[in-house]
Amino acid sequence: MTLLEHPDQLTHRHHRTKPPRRNIKATPGATAALLTLFAALTLPATAFVHPYVRHGSALGAGFGVDDVLDEALCAHLNVMAPNSIQAEALSLALGGKNVAVLAQTGSGKTLTFLLPILQSVLNREGATFQPDDTSSKPTAVVLAPTEMLAEQHKYVAEQLLPNLSGLVLFSTPSRFLEDLANNKVSLERLETVAIDEVDAVLYGDKDSSLTPLAASLLGVISKETQFILTTAYLTAAQEASLLQRDFVGAAFVKEQVPGGRSGVLVPTLRQCFKYFSGDKEDKLMNVIRGVEQDDWLSQGCTIVFCGSVSSAEQISSRIEADFGTSVNLLHDDLTAVSRNAVLAGLRVKQDPDDSNSVRIFLICTDIAARGLDVPNVRHVILFDVPTDISGFIHQAGRTARRGQQGLITCLVKTGSADYARYSHLHALKDASKLRFAASEPLFAGGNV
Repeated sequence: MTLLEHPDQLTHRHHRTKPPRRNIKATPGATAALLTLFAALTLPATAFVHPYVRHGSALGAGFGVDDVLDEALCAHLNVMAPNSIQAEALSLALGGKNVAVLAQTGSGKTLTFLLPILQSVLNREGATFQPDDTSSKPTAVVLAPTEMLAEQHKYVAEQLLPNLSGLVLFSTPSRFLEDLANNKVSLERLETVAIDEVDAVLYGDKDSSLTPLAASLLGVISKETQFILTTAYLTAAQEASLLQRDFVGAAFVKEQVPGGRSGVLVPTLRQCFKYFSGDKEDKLMNVIRGVEQDDWLSQGCTIVFCGSVSSAEQISSRIEADFGTSVNLLHDDLTAVSRNAVLAGLRVKQDPDDSNSVRIFLICTDIAARGLDVPNVRHVILFDVPTDISGFIHQAGRTARRGQQGLITCLVKTGSADYARYSHLHALKDASKLRFAASEPLFAGGNV
């Protein structure tokens, strides 16, 4: 749903965080009939569907995943069985096929490559590992466009299967190729390569041509290697290149919207485009004041995306000065240690029912846009709205994850030229609605 706020005319109602109450009166006969129907439909508690619905005794019952992974999914990630996208992708990937997965942000694509990789580790290594003996010979490589996302993949994987050092390598393409050139990594035992955010890794800002780095990457990996590729968005040209040139024969798993191409926006995401005149920072402060007065939004994390490091630092200082609260700052100029420390701090789950809970702000550049899973994000503000669809989808995708509600607010200066620059974003379609649990997700849980 898109809300357009213009200084001269409000074309839709303001965002409402709670639906209006409706008083419905029922006759005794109608009430009795409803109770009878409810009794007939009521299932035992164990039959209710979690986002990853458990059928029988284990997630692995339908896919061949070992009990140790099934137990770790439940115990550490609160994951019980796959949603529809995961079920289709996992059935193919666990069978050894090359798979490309195109699905909405927050739909659990990470598990579509981690589970097959970890199951392969268990199948090959057995019950005991000797990582030190294979430290330069991983059986699988997981690649991501940023160091932060690679670290998150590692964090999630080790919740499922500890002591993966030397068996599964988590890296970026540039670091992987550098390690390979310096003989720090051997491909002798390599069976599987997973590429998350495959559009960014292979094509970068090119529409359908491989970047030189991507060409080098694919050139050193055997064609016999299994590839599992995931992303939330591909242009039509990228999709064609991926399936018809770079990975011919790969199975393609994607969500469909009736009557059109794949939907790209999370259906539980509400959008608000605020067209304004005057000072942009002042407008942002007004938006944040509105958030502070909203019972639901104020109990979650708010992310503000900025177009540059200097802008992020300026906005961070302004929020601290105007609201007397500390903020989390994340941008490209921070060291890897500093960035990881910020993310580690954000993983501490806030209890929305705790009256003493601290308001959380994350001010960042687009370094935090892809794949990063920050808990309890209820509001994303685009201080500098990206004009490209991919950037918009990934920044917006930090909220409304795992079936939760979320709001994205876009700040755009008034003027016909500005409106035209962003009009194509209003036409984006919602992806299919996936079935998720009502509970708030833990970090790196079912929405990974």
